Amino acid sequence: MAIYKFEKAVVWLDGTSLAGHVSEIELPEINWESVDHESLGFLGTPQHATKVEAMECTITWADYSPELAAAAADPYTRRQLQIRAVFGKYEAGSKVADVLGRFTIAGRFMSNSLGSFSATEYERESMMAVDYVKEEHDGVSMFEFSVEPPILRANGGENVFAAIRDLLGV
Repeated sequence: MAIYKFEKAVVWLDGTSLAGHVSEIELPEINWESVDHESLGFLGTPQHATKVEAMECTITWADYSPELAAAAADPYTRRQLQIRAVFGKYEAGSKVADVLGRFTIAGRFMSNSLGSFSATEYERESMMAVDYVKEEHDGVSMFEFSVEPPILRANGGENVFAAIRDLLGV
């Protein structure tokens, strides 16, 4: 069994590297809303997923970045963030490879703290409302979700929403 240990990461904003400008990025949490299905003949109440709750991403700045400041100031333009992370692959205690983990998110900046200054530090956070997420591991798509157009893919499979879109004619 392989173990994947996080080693390094870089954040990209609309194709521009923010290496050295981001100290932390909190990726969206995927939470599904559900409905109960109550009917005769069941001894329990199954729940069925209906939609994904609103997602957000928080970026903690490591220093001042004019590129990030300009993007965070505009709540109307959709931006893409990509986190490229290197994971060391270990088997039987030995490192056997470096593997790329890539997380792509897109959305609009909705919260932009201008930060705070102390004698030796500048601290700042920005929050993005996210409407697209994709997780890839070693070139394989693990999860992809988009609000518009509706996309849901898991483990590199087909878009679950494609059949629904076909039935609706959209």
